[in-house]
Amino acid sequence: MLLSTPAEAALAEVGSFCRESADLYRDAAGLARSVPLRTLFERLAVRHEAAAEAIEARIRARGELPRMPDPEREALGELATRVKRVFAADEREVLVGERIDGAARLADLVAAAMQFEHDTSTRECLDGVQRLAREALEQLAATHDDRTP
Repeated sequence: MLLSTPAEAALAEVGSFCRESADLYRDAAGLARSVPLRTLFERLAVRHEAAAEAIEARIRARGELPRMPDPEREALGELATRVKRVFAADEREVLVGERIDGAARLADLVAAAMQFEHDTSTRECLDGVQRLAREALEQLAATHDDRTP
């Protein structure tokens, strides 16, 4: 798929990263031993999946096809997480730390996409993804600071 404008490319990047984030939250939920942490990851996976679907709908409305995450990159990321987890003294530190990095990356991608001209519904969709990234950062940071198993 060739995107005709930088705005479309930035929007596609946000959608793809939302989908990839949903997958990574699901993976993290499967690795987490703590029930509250697992629940948080599962809830964030659902919300990121919904955000990906909303962005993809906006891309389709423009007559384009959404970009899908790179499965090889995801597999390497999951392997890296598992290796870090094996050697880490604190599993929570690894899982939550990586998701904090992902939420910050999503916020950056949305901010970059918002620099372009978008129709009202696409802008509202991006605003929603920005709120999701901010809320995920807050929830993850609170969990990261809470050392209860």
